[in-house]
This record gives sequence, structure tokens and C-alpha cells, in this order.
Amino acid sequence: MRIHPKPETKPEKTFTQEELDALITERLSRERRKYASAAELRRRLAELERREAERLRTQATERKRLEKERTEWLRHMRERDRLGREGLAAACEHLLQAEFLLSSVKASLLAEDSYPWPQNEAASCGGTGEADAEDWRGL
Repeated sequence: MRIHPKPETKPEKTFTQEELDALITERLSRERRKYASAAELRRRLAELERREAERLRTQATERKRLEKERTEWLRHMRERDRLGREGLAAACEHLLQAEFLLSSVKASLLAEDSYPWPQNEAASCGGTGEADAEDWRGL
């Protein structure tokens, strides 16, 4: 039979109140430092989320401004196009009226044999005036 020696028992360590307070204070400060970095990360995360929300609001506002500007530009260009077409149509109408008036004047002048064709001017330029009257009738 073997006899096991009894383990030696160490005397219990006793702490004074100051030593115990120091140990607790040190442990609490280690925990606070550990969680202080987590608190700092939470604070930074909240700041980044706030900045991102502000950026998204600014982006949405800018998008609305650009869309309004684009819509206004399109309206302006459509109005310019409409006015240009109306102006072109009016100019064409005036041109047609002027051509009609000119052709009716020509027709009435050609119908009148008594129209005083400009013979003097042609004669004064070295011509007889008769060929020039024919030229006028050809208009």
C-alpha cells in the first residue's frame, strides 16, 4: 500500500482593504479601456451613418434640381422649335402671297398692251428700248 503524502497547503493569502481596492480599480480600468474602444467605434459608426444620410439627401436634392433643369430646358427647346416652325410657316405664307401678287401684277401688265414699258431707260443705255420691253414681258 502506498501512502500518498498530503499536499502541502499554502496559507491563505489575505489582502488589505487598500490592496483589494487597487486590484478592483485596475480590473475596472482594463474593462473600461476595452469597452472604450467599442464605444469609440459606435460613435464613429453613428457619425459615418449621419454623413451617409446627409450625402444621400444632398444627392437626392441635386438629382431633383438637375431633373427640374432638364425639364425646363426641354420645355424651352420645344417652345423654340414651335416658334421656329410657326415663323417658317408665316415666312412661307408671306413669300407665297408675294409671289402670287407679283404673278398677278405681271399677268395684268402683260394683258395691257398700253403699259408704258421703259423704253427711255433702255434707249438711254444704248439700246432701242423695244427688246427691253420684250424682256419685261418675259418676267
